[in-house]
Amino acid sequence: VGGVLVPGPLTYDNVAMSITFTALFSLIAGANYIFTMTGGVVTKAIVDGEYKLNFQTKKTPLLYVTNLDPADPALTTGYNIWSYDPDTGTRTNLTSYTSGTAFDPAWSPDYKMITYTYGPSAGPNDIANDGKKVDVFVMSADGTGQTNLTGLTGNALAMNPTWYPDGSKIYFQLRPDAANYFNINSVYPAGGSLTNVTDRPVGETTASND
Repeated sequence: VGGVLVPGPLTYDNVAMSITFTALFSLIAGANYIFTMTGGVVTKAIVDGEYKLNFQTKKTPLLYVTNLDPADPALTTGYNIWSYDPDTGTRTNLTSYTSGTAFDPAWSPDYKMITYTYGPSAGPNDIANDGKKVDVFVMSADGTGQTNLTGLTGNALAMNPTWYPDGSKIYFQLRPDAANYFNINSVYPAGGSLTNVTDRPVGETTASND
């Protein structure tokens, strides 16, 4: 079974090789939908208005990462960002990479854009350890307009992008090329120069994406 990861709280069943996660949709009477995902296939399992373990509070497609195509579970590609509409059951591959790993998807506050990371790593577990470059990207909600915001070189690693509450900037962790430390940087969704927010010295690590 290929790897499947979603943002937010989740439970992994190592025996059944499935992931159970929840999503709160405030526009559906405040109901929390509990899903089970096995091999890239998502099933709406339970509706429980009191089960509040998720941070998604608007009726939008869930974002998840998988290297499987639900239409052909035997076909593996790169790890891509997918969206899932729990009302229609529609699953959409938003990035369509044939290799590498797209990861860390996050909706903008107005739900019109998505930020994520992408690099040539073979899978999510390899990102922090294989010495390969990872950049921060942004795209429209339908997957169009994919743009590399960081343009890093060497083995620089960007991870955990998150939106400023008003959507004006994207903040992320950045390990410069050949460095052994992380800083928090920011960039505008439209692109431009990166701004180092923390300016930590070599050897210190900033590791929060709150």
